[in-house]
Amino acid sequence: MNPYMSSFKRWRDLNGLRIKTGLIQRVGKLDSYFVLDLSVARPLGRGRQVFLQVENILDETYEVGRSSNGIVTTGTPRLVHGGLRIHFE
Repeated sequence: MNPYMSSFKRWRDLNGLRIKTGLIQRVGKLDSYFVLDLSVARPLGRGRQVFLQVENILDETYEVGRSSNGIVTTGTPRLVHGGLRIHFE
């Protein structure tokens, strides 16, 4: 596989739903990285659940992509979100 390739992306609109299609190819070799995530959930009775998720707990900066013209894409910084899930049956 050639480590130097370009990418092609296109958006399609199907009945109001935007869908991204295209060819995802790597451009060069990226450094390895470690990301620590945490997800916890607790039931609150029938069909309800409270949850908390933390992504990239250590708030590391890491490369997830690099284009042929040198633009670097980094991964998500620390992200904390939670909420209430309700399941209807």
